[in-house]
Amino acid sequence: MWVRKKSFFSGVLYLLITFCTCLVLQACKLEALVGLRYLGYICLLELIAFFVLHKYSSGYSFEYSVIFVLVLFVFNFGQLMIYTFFREIYHHVRFLLLMNDSNAYYGFTIMNFAFITICGAILIGESKGINKKYKNNDLSKLDIKKIVKILIAVTFPVKVILDLVTLYISLTVSGSAARLWVNAFPNVILYYGKISLLGFALLIVLNRDNYKKQRNVFLFMVAYILIMMMSGIRSENVGYLLVFVFLFLFTSEKKVNVLSVLFIVAAGIVALAFISATGDFRVATDKSFSSFLECVSKYLLEKNVLLSLLDTLGDTGYTGQSVINGWLSINKPFMGKSYILGLFSVIPNIPYILTFPGDITAKSYFATILQQSGVLSVNYQNIGGSLIGELFFNFGIAGGIFFAFVLGIIYGIISRKCTNALKTSNYEKLIWLIPFMFFGTYWVRDYFGGGFREVIWGPLLFLLIKNIYYKRKKYD
Repeated sequence: MWVRKKSFFSGVLYLLITFCTCLVLQACKLEALVGLRYLGYICLLELIAFFVLHKYSSGYSFEYSVIFVLVLFVFNFGQLMIYTFFREIYHHVRFLLLMNDSNAYYGFTIMNFAFITICGAILIGESKGINKKYKNNDLSKLDIKKIVKILIAVTFPVKVILDLVTLYISLTVSGSAARLWVNAFPNVILYYGKISLLGFALLIVLNRDNYKKQRNVFLFMVAYILIMMMSGIRSENVGYLLVFVFLFLFTSEKKVNVLSVLFIVAAGIVALAFISATGDFRVATDKSFSSFLECVSKYLLEKNVLLSLLDTLGDTGYTGQSVINGWLSINKPFMGKSYILGLFSVIPNIPYILTFPGDITAKSYFATILQQSGVLSVNYQNIGGSLIGELFFNFGIAGGIFFAFVLGIIYGIISRKCTNALKTSNYEKLIWLIPFMFFGTYWVRDYFGGGFREVIWGPLLFLLIKNIYYKRKKYD
């Protein structure tokens, strides 16, 4: 195994500088509100430093690890950015309404140590050299494309039906009712339908030599995901959307010109307004289409859509805060049981027949344990998951930071493998890597057992279809 020295030393340098900076800030013993402001400055500089060192060490401005780190930052420190830079124009700083100043400062400080550990470890993980050559298999690109189309044909209709029912419930009853219906529905069927997203992602890569087809598949998936966000299920769809954007931009043969950049920026602002509007529409009494358009126009013309989204997505930071300031102050760490129990999610949960996998997986959801323990603010009980919060919940402060390093190494290796597989058109390796990209991105605000099954089920179904197709081809 060979090592890319630039990436390795960039990771080590990043960890040294960021840790020293944060320790100096702690040594200053600042008043909490002042410390929060300085911590916000430091967090933003840490993000920029990661992007710069990543570009220097890898030569790429845009890899999967960049998307992951950006999502991790926004979901955990979005509200801190509002407090630090925009509190004069955006007065609603939600975390200050849910906890006292000193707890907020301490919690963000500990979360930041986990964040910079993950970032530095990603750079070190990306230093692992990867052989660009791979063994050719018996299937041609055309064969793989046929298998992918079969995969979509047998899974996507299920997803469409379930999504339409969810959307109907949201429009006619409420977004919370739609979420309850989704949670009560057999997850074996839900995740079977989600496998179709792997098919569409592969189709985008497979059509890299035909820009028109690739663009059409990409635009179809973007439109579909945005429409499904009207049901109020947004966070996981944002994760899927970002992975599709990455795959399209990384593999597209067409160069992006100035007009394209302006169009992408404009479309991005409209998409952000769309995403933010789904949050208001979820609790609106008027569920008409015109009411939804009013919500969108409100975020485009009246509210600052970027800050509103930072505020909403930044709620994930409160989950981590609750673990650090609430759970760990009165309870022992879970000692990794969330991850062990979450592995049972791979076993299909069939109602009335095979239910124990679902019961065990539900016990791994630490956010539910937090709700039942009484450590949450009475003003915000319906919290979501958190990758960083789950680390601290299972291993405590010191252990959480240590395993943040391990996790960062894994993400760095996966990101490097993704780049290599995309460059070499190693489609069969992408069959395993793309599901991790979906899972890894949404894990930022979910829990391990909630999405791990996606990493296994999609590739296994592909292999099953591949074997049937291969045998049929040999027979013919």
